[in-house]
Amino acid sequence: SGLAHPPIVVLAHNRAQALRRLLRSVQRAAGADMSRVTVYQDGTHRGVEVVVREFYPVRLVRLPPEAPDVKGRPVLSSKLTYNYRFMLEHAFAQEHEFVIVLEDDLEIAPDALRFFTWATRAMRDDASIFCASGYNDNGFEAATADAARVWRGEHFMALGWMLSRDSFAEVVQGMQMDQVWDVPFALTMARHGPGGGASRECIFPEMPRTKHVGDRSKGWLTTSASAQQLWFDLMALHSSHEGMTEQDVLAATATGSHEQTLSLLSNAKVFRCLWE
Repeated sequence: SGLAHPPIVVLAHNRAQALRRLLRSVQRAAGADMSRVTVYQDGTHRGVEVVVREFYPVRLVRLPPEAPDVKGRPVLSSKLTYNYRFMLEHAFAQEHEFVIVLEDDLEIAPDALRFFTWATRAMRDDASIFCASGYNDNGFEAATADAARVWRGEHFMALGWMLSRDSFAEVVQGMQMDQVWDVPFALTMARHGPGGGASRECIFPEMPRTKHVGDRSKGWLTTSASAQQLWFDLMALHSSHEGMTEQDVLAATATGSHEQTLSLLSNAKVFRCLWE
């Protein structure tokens, strides 16, 4: 497309090797501009700073060490929610229209940045799209066949995603520090927060463009060993720079999706009985 991809923010803590793996996958992605990548670190682990310097001009921003409104509250709800809010407020304060959000336990596909770049047009054209995600909850290797297909879903998929400044402004209005960090995003998407109205959706590829990775031997397994082995390790990750076009992404707008559904139904086989 020739367009610069949206800025990328990465939330990190102390897993230097995991961060290196993620940034390497970003660096190898088609159209990557590492000057548009900022790592937000919770803590001061020296290894994270070393890795960021390896990928210059990636920038490092250290999150405030302690926020007054999260003291005494559960770390996994309040602290992480605060970190996400600070990170996104800081990014959108720089007048970015869209921001891609990654974590250090992810890896992205070679064409992931193209997908997100094309998704910005779909989100501008269709107000019913709340976010774009490179992840697919059902994107198992055994169940993904179409690298070009982009779907719509009614839930917030938070493993490598993109949000607009306007959507984040809505999220902040209902954000509570005692919520798990992704709950305000999911509630805003469902419009159960301020304003009411119809729910919105997330667009995502059938063949995932992001993947949750972990390695117990290297000390950066961020979920249980069984969940990683029985779920995340079985997920597909597109391996090519090709396979999707801008028109494939635009087909996921409300109009395109409706036409796509009608086409699928018109070409469907009619079964006269269950055992046919």
